[in-house]
Amino acid sequence: MDEQSLHLADENYFESFRVLIDNMSKGHSHMDSSLKFTDCGMAAIFFNNVFMFKPFLEVTEKVSKAKRYFAEVGRPFRVVVREEYSEPVNRAANQLLLKKVDSVPLMVHSSISELQAPTDLNFLQVNDDKTLQDYREVMASAFVFPEWLIEKVLSKGLLKEQHLVMLVGYENGVACTGAMLIQQGDLAGIYWVGTKQGYERKGLAAKVTTQAILTGRERGCTWSVLQASDHGKPVYQRMGFETLAHYHYQVYQPLVAEAE
Repeated sequence: MDEQSLHLADENYFESFRVLIDNMSKGHSHMDSSLKFTDCGMAAIFFNNVFMFKPFLEVTEKVSKAKRYFAEVGRPFRVVVREEYSEPVNRAANQLLLKKVDSVPLMVHSSISELQAPTDLNFLQVNDDKTLQDYREVMASAFVFPEWLIEKVLSKGLLKEQHLVMLVGYENGVACTGAMLIQQGDLAGIYWVGTKQGYERKGLAAKVTTQAILTGRERGCTWSVLQASDHGKPVYQRMGFETLAHYHYQVYQPLVAEAE
């Protein structure tokens, strides 16, 4: 896959945070030619992200700008970098006391026309308070997030976003799995795939991911991307996803860094 396609995947990853954060009451995103970041308005580091994608130009200046912003508001943040750190990224990380914490694979499915719809779950698109609450309950259980945080992040404002679709899968009338589609052009980005505790090991993640991709296909998508956990990676490989790159995370904790 060429660099332009990977760049579209990067943009989709950023959009998966931006659309959530901009619909939060205290959240906002920042986008200009030099820097992109999201701030959820709380010390929830998972949702405060600074995105650094290739080409790595003026890395130290960009991350320093983000650091000043988050230090002023007293919140931690993550720097997200696609693929192995270049020397400028390493140098900036060391100067700014960032700590490398994790990495996740960028997985791509380029032949979604071959996917077949699952038949043994009832899927509904989230379009009202009831289905939104079902989706929230599944995600709170799957990701072990407190319900109050889930309600803030998965806000009612998302129902107005035309390029975002949330799906809930029901087994015998019980909401048990869900996924989110972020469409940009012909790209179907899949996020927030989760299964309620007690319903694991039934293949539900693969089924709801497939349904989300098919929803994108109906809307004109021809390929799909996602970021996988260690547990989910084999599931997506069996579906036909390939790992083409990795996203690496470095964390800045204002109080910890200042104490050192």
